[in-house]
Amino acid sequence: MAGPMTEFHGRLVDCDSHLYLTPAQLPDAVGPDFARRFIRLQETTFGPRDVAGEAARVTMDVDSVWRVKGWQAGAAYDAGLRVQTLNLMGVDRQVLFPDGLFASVTTSRMPGAPEAASRYNDYVLDWSAAGNGRLRPMAILHMRDVAAAISEAERTISRGAYGFYLSCAAPPAGMAPANPAWDRLWALLAEARVPAFLHVGSE
Repeated sequence: MAGPMTEFHGRLVDCDSHLYLTPAQLPDAVGPDFARRFIRLQETTFGPRDVAGEAARVTMDVDSVWRVKGWQAGAAYDAGLRVQTLNLMGVDRQVLFPDGLFASVTTSRMPGAPEAASRYNDYVLDWSAAGNGRLRPMAILHMRDVAAAISEAERTISRGAYGFYLSCAAPPAGMAPANPAWDRLWALLAEARVPAFLHVGSE
């Protein structure tokens, strides 16, 4: 898209955006130990990057907001700039998924992943408060243990969760999603009117 669609300016809902946390943000978001391990994995996968330098070289305007993505755009990780970007794009509200590698790791069997996901959920709800309801982040639901997943869903819903990201890389807790063991979770989400989302590409 070359620019905002004037006819729908201010009425658009972006259903597939992502939050790219920087290395500086990760210790608060997932805890220092998990952050160190994730950053090592991130740099092994993508190489070290100068996040602040990349963003400083980009001027945010009505053209660049449609072209510049990821850490090259300060709005990728700064909530205030994200709201300014929505205004330039004419977007009313935006659904924010975690980035792919982060989502994969925090739903994996890596030691500390459930705790990191839970901590991220608190972090991202606080982070999005600057949007006054326009930024709608997906909390991460680690589903390798039924009871723990239900407990985390209850906790995060009580904090105002907009929705949950679920991994689609493997059957949850080794079972079909339709297994009766998961009935309480689906009922909980339905009662709270909080949707569950799958996002391919994070396997």
